[in-house]
Amino acid sequence: MNTTTTYSHVDKRPENAPPRRGSSARRIRALIVAELRQFLANRTLLFMAVLPLLMSFVLYALISRQTNETTGLQNTLSDVLIPFVLLFVQFYPVISAATTRRDEKVLKRLRTGESRDHEILGALAVPGTILSLLTIAAYSVFVIIDGAPSIDNLFLLVAAVLLGLVVSATAGLITASFTKNAEAAQMTSMPVFLIALLAMPGLRRLFPDKVIEVIEYTPFALVYDLALASWLDAPTLTAALSDLGVLTAWAIVLVWCATCYFKWETNR
Repeated sequence: MNTTTTYSHVDKRPENAPPRRGSSARRIRALIVAELRQFLANRTLLFMAVLPLLMSFVLYALISRQTNETTGLQNTLSDVLIPFVLLFVQFYPVISAATTRRDEKVLKRLRTGESRDHEILGALAVPGTILSLLTIAAYSVFVIIDGAPSIDNLFLLVAAVLLGLVVSATAGLITASFTKNAEAAQMTSMPVFLIALLAMPGLRRLFPDKVIEVIEYTPFALVYDLALASWLDAPTLTAALSDLGVLTAWAIVLVWCATCYFKWETNR
């Protein structure tokens, strides 16, 4: 009797898969540990994870000599650290992991077990999330100890970074859906890289006003602007909360797209 299971490119779990038993926390913990081990064993991903922090330290040292520490902290966070953390520590590793696991049939095997789809996909983003938060926290603590003023609205910065990580991870999963293999990720990731880099405050100013108005509503631009707003006074909080609402909407839409349209079957 032929018991071969067919897999949809969307997210239908095989009908002959065993029932899910056990604790969700146990399954998620096991998936996260496995992904962390894979991430830490990849020297390329580790180098990409350290690179944003090194670049930020160098830029901060250069800027703080010419201006004050507050300007140096703001510029390095919004123009270098946060953009490159979202891209190199979260977005690209998620594409690489999702594409590689799919081609190696790992995701298929996990789906036929006890793990749920959202647990499998969420675990792919955890290593980058942990390293991103540690990187931003370590840099912020260092420069504040060095003399930079503390952040006025820590909640705003944390919310912006967390939502930015969700956006980056889900963008990685969506991109992985039409990425043929891990090598092709270098090409398919370029549109997201371009959008994220052009949204940086320093580069955004080079465009005409009409174009800037459009860019300001892209998710990466919202993250950078909220990071800057976390140093500003109370009168600007109304606009900041409006941006936070738009960014939250972006995150919800991208999460829905990633969970509904992620391709579990290999492209080859």
